[in-house]
Parts: sequence; structure tokens; C-alpha cells
Amino acid sequence: NNSLTNVIRSLNQHPKLEIWLKKTGFQFKVGSHINSNPANLTLNNPFSWLSSTEVTNALIHCALFISDYSGLMADYLIFDKPVFFFPFDKKEYLKVRKIYLDYHEFAYGPCYNTVADLVNGLIRTDWQSIEPYQERRRYWREKIFMHKNPIYTQHTYQTIQSFC
Repeated sequence: NNSLTNVIRSLNQHPKLEIWLKKTGFQFKVGSHINSNPANLTLNNPFSWLSSTEVTNALIHCALFISDYSGLMADYLIFDKPVFFFPFDKKEYLKVRKIYLDYHEFAYGPCYNTVADLVNGLIRTDWQSIEPYQERRRYWREKIFMHKNPIYTQHTYQTIQSFC
């Protein structure tokens, strides 16, 4: 996706972000959807690419998850950790894809639409507190993960079967 490539390039070449990352010791790891084929874009340290097999482990250990439309946003609710929502190309995305929830209603963390706003959000370290979003997180966690016991898979299977 050309738009995504341009955004990643802009982030990777953003001097303010690079200075902040080096000062804090954070790394900016970029993962892409298993079915996407990002352009051959070389990332400079402290930026790096994640393979699709590395994404899950990275989510467990990251300080902050930034996503555009990934289904991982729902999975990430399990972790009580900061998240940024970044629908930088939402209008274009909705021309070819569908979102089944109101994006901004679901967003259980700050939502940024431009690279400049995202960078400024990162540099302000108030993102480390998830308190302002706790009520929304709780609501979506209970709605998405209704069953927290070991029979969740069985219940999901039975629900899918009931549609057949």
C-alpha cells in the first residue's frame, strides 16, 4: 500500500521522533499484515521491521501498540497497556474494506490522523497512563471476551455452528 509506505517513510525520517526514540531508548518496530506486501523500504535504527511471526511476541513486550485497522486491536485489550489508534487513511480504506464497529467509538486510546499528531502524541508521555480510557476498555473487554474460562473455544465453535 503506497499510503502506508509513505506514512512509514515519514515516521522513519521524522527528526523529532528519531531524537525522542534515541533519548528514551525506545524502538519503533513496524509490523505489517500477513497478507500485505509493504514496499521495500529500508528502516534506520531505532526503526525496524517485524516479520508476521514476530508480531505476537512484540505485542506482549511492547510499551505501546500503534495500529490503523488491525484486528489485533481487539486482542490487545487483554493487555492493560497503552495503545494509539492511527486511521491515517480511513476514507481510502473504507472504499475497499469494511469496519464493523464505529472506529472512534471503539478506540480505547488516543486517536491520531496525521503523522505530525502521532509524533506529538508519542513525545508527550501522557500516553503511558491508560486511566482516561479505562471505562471504555472495560466495556469492550467484557463485550469481546465474554467468556474467560477454558471453554471459550467450545462456545465460539457452537456459536459459529448455530449460524450454519
